[in-house]
Amino acid sequence: MLGVLPDVHRLQRRPAMGVAAKTGSSLRMLRAIQPVGINVICSANHQLGGSRWFHSGGVMTPATFTAQLRAALVVAVAMAGACLRGFTPVAAQQPPSWAYPDATRTGLAEVDRAIAEMLERDHAGLLGRFVFTARPCSTAGGIGSVRCPVGQPSGTSVHVFRSASCQSSWLPQGDPALEAAAQQLVSHPKALFAVARVSGDATGADFAVFFGGYSDPGTPEVEGTDDSARVLYVSEAGISGVDFGCRDGVGHEAASLSASAFLLPPRVGPLPPILGSGPEPEPTPSRAGRLALVLLALGSALLAITRPRRDTPLR
Repeated sequence: MLGVLPDVHRLQRRPAMGVAAKTGSSLRMLRAIQPVGINVICSANHQLGGSRWFHSGGVMTPATFTAQLRAALVVAVAMAGACLRGFTPVAAQQPPSWAYPDATRTGLAEVDRAIAEMLERDHAGLLGRFVFTARPCSTAGGIGSVRCPVGQPSGTSVHVFRSASCQSSWLPQGDPALEAAAQQLVSHPKALFAVARVSGDATGADFAVFFGGYSDPGTPEVEGTDDSARVLYVSEAGISGVDFGCRDGVGHEAASLSASAFLLPPRVGPLPPILGSGPEPEPTPSRAGRLALVLLALGSALLAITRPRRDTPLR
């Protein structure tokens, strides 16, 4: 315990130092509180320098023992406080009320894989299922056009992947921006908002899968948010395009898309309770809670051993 317990044990084994029966209860109490978690306090055993906290020879009185142990406990409390400084417990984020449960599936293999990989924030899995569409290229360039490879004339068919935000861009195979797009998809936790059937999409996609941020209310008027929607365009072959929402909320993205039908329609508002999910997990004490228990044990030990005693040698 912070460089203290090893010396206390030595005191108990060495009667010549004068510590006898009157300190036995204190020693037993120290052994009892050691498993509570004294060693979590910032490896202070090394920092406090081991045995220097106790009288190393001669006759030790109860008052000397108490004073030195009190000093060690004061340092322990101070170091525990230092451990806690800057530690802010982070509350677990709760899914928004409109979110479909993570286990929701449509029965369509490619759509369900896209849902699972987005919710698991598996950017490598998403990247591995990007599929490319043959599009005619242009040497003139311009918004939304496919740029021709060097030396290729306009009209050459190029296999590209669509990545859109406020405007569409077409990324050729091997472009490093593909990796960046996959990472950006999962840069923030998202929840499943809806799955729509689409037709006439430039990439040949059959479905649009909508994901929204945890702070997004899901209503159509949300624009200019930093945690914008994510939309995956999915065909039977894989993911043929992505849309990063142009700082719009997921409700706005879904409302602006001309969907022919919804496999999973948007649902905004509180959800009914999910029943039959089994017993609630046992609460796990936080780091701050465990350290509070340690400090409580230290305080109890200090009160127990600092009762007034006569400053006489122990025999």
